Amino acid sequence: MNPRRITCLLGAGAVIEIGGPTTQQITDDVRDAWTSNNVPNCITNNLTGNFEQQFHLLETLSSFSQGTYNPATEILQPKCVFRNVEWRELKLACNILLGTIGRRINEYNCSWGTASQNDWFRKFWRKLASNAKLDIITLNYDTCIEQCLSAFDDGFSERICVEDLNSRYGYRFHPEKLQNSKKNKVMHLHGCINYGMGGLLGCNKYEFNDSFYDLYKYNSYEEASRHWFGHSNPSTQAGEELYTGAIITGLRKTEKILDNPYMSYHYEFQYALRHNKSLLIIGYSNSDEYINAELMRMKQYHGNKCRIVVISYMPDNVRTNWNSDPHRRKWPEENTYYMLSHLMGREVARLLASNNIPEKDVIDSEDGCVKWYLCGFQTAIKRYKKDIIKFLTSISVF
Repeated sequence: MNPRRITCLLGAGAVIEIGGPTTQQITDDVRDAWTSNNVPNCITNNLTGNFEQQFHLLETLSSFSQGTYNPATEILQPKCVFRNVEWRELKLACNILLGTIGRRINEYNCSWGTASQNDWFRKFWRKLASNAKLDIITLNYDTCIEQCLSAFDDGFSERICVEDLNSRYGYRFHPEKLQNSKKNKVMHLHGCINYGMGGLLGCNKYEFNDSFYDLYKYNSYEEASRHWFGHSNPSTQAGEELYTGAIITGLRKTEKILDNPYMSYHYEFQYALRHNKSLLIIGYSNSDEYINAELMRMKQYHGNKCRIVVISYMPDNVRTNWNSDPHRRKWPEENTYYMLSHLMGREVARLLASNNIPEKDVIDSEDGCVKWYLCGFQTAIKRYKKDIIKFLTSISVF
């Protein structure tokens, strides 16, 4: 008999209640870091949006400033305020942004596990893993999930020297090890603070087997971050510069997951959705189109034999001032509504038009395949942990 496996997708909302920073907090930290490191005012004062949007703009500007041929430069030019920004200044702003994210994530990654109020998080993952094997795809940069599980595979296994000069070692990624594993799998599809580039050319025996941009896993953020900067960047087919590495951010993620482990993680994610009938989505904002395109096909893959749990959070102001008109309510956002409509059908519109939605913690689909929790991860687990696990494991593996 095939062992039961559950696909789990974790967004930023899965770790906010254990101390993970919000998008706005990281955006504010980045702006402060730019100011204290003398990044030109034309960058700090004119880049709008959150840190991911700002990073995308910096990458785009960099494409106009560096040597790689970009056809767009034949007809497009940056706004006047950015026209005289030098490439090294854009590079500085990008590196500071990535470094700020790494330091902020590492701070809470080292401390969350010692707080007793976070026991609910740890106990849930251990309990779920005792009922089924897990294919965990996390979009977060921390190692909180790894700290919860006693046994897992992430594809990194062989310890090799990546830099002779300083006797530095890292773990090389083996796709076949992950693919053939029967254990829980933990896959950081958008990067991890413990990932880093290899070292100097000539000391890595796999330098001609692997891509130059393949990543290694290190024992700590301190070790990994030494390998974050100082290397060249790849370009898209259109000649646009890409900042890849341990942190995948910005708005060009699909072009940044073409090296390992990301390429293999993306394959494993697709494979898991196609073969696992149970899916758990926690704190995902539906902002990545390539992920949405896969999630919304669960019913196509499995029909009414699937079991899907979506855990999100209805903001207090929406719950208090509920309006059945979606144009006035502005919740859920369009991408989330679109995905839910594929999973729950046309009844989503009917359910959200109801006046008693604010009184509910959970909405069940009419076909019994989907449970949508509106109360946030911690509340959902404290009130409904047994129900969630029972529901996800209630379907036959065949």
